[in-house]
Amino acid sequence: MKVKLNDNFPVSTRTEDGNLQEIIQFEDAGNSNTKIISSMVGWGVGTDWDKVYKFFEKGNT
Repeated sequence: MKVKLNDNFPVSTRTEDGNLQEIIQFEDAGNSNTKIISSMVGWGVGTDWDKVYKFFEKGNT
């Protein structure tokens, strides 16, 4: 799933977010339960990207 950064993020990262994607996996956890695994790939490099990473690392809250 393509991730498009909004105005809450630095301009530099919004113009360079073309490769940022979220991968969502669903696994059977038994007893009619499903485990959801969310991963992201395509990060940029630098201080502004570190801020974006920290935002998603803490749970997108």
